[in-house]
Amino acid sequence: MEWLMISDVVYDSYTGMIDAEVLYKDMKSTFVCNQCERLWIFWNGFQTDPICYSKDN
Repeated sequence: MEWLMISDVVYDSYTGMIDAEVLYKDMKSTFVCNQCERLWIFWNGFQTDPICYSKDN
């Protein structure tokens, strides 16, 4: 499953009518593994490897 996320600072910088394409480009793609529940976040787009985050148990 893919989630798109954006920081509150970047989001709050938008005012008035927002171009969906511009907003989409500021979002970070995040993937959630259904089996291990790790998060894979592409902080710098798909040109670089994602960072993997796992839950502390």
